[in-house]
Amino acid sequence: MGLMHNAVICHRENNMLFNSSQLGTVEVDESTIINFAQGIPALENCTQFKLFHNADSANPSVFWMQSLDDAGITRHVQH
Repeated sequence: MGLMHNAVICHRENNMLFNSSQLGTVEVDESTIINFAQGIPALENCTQFKLFHNADSANPSVFWMQSLDDAGITRHVQH
């Protein structure tokens, strides 16, 4: 499917600004994109994701997994 082009605001070298429905405008380093070739269960059309966390936390335990294929899909991930 590829990156959702209408959600990508701008590209700069290996970084892009992505407009997430839930997280707002976020910067994505393209080298940190997680790829699932077959998608994930219930989200087979979404193959590219980025993990975000609260930048104020030195040791975060909660992350948000943002689909880069669909700006409206964000999942909570905790370890």
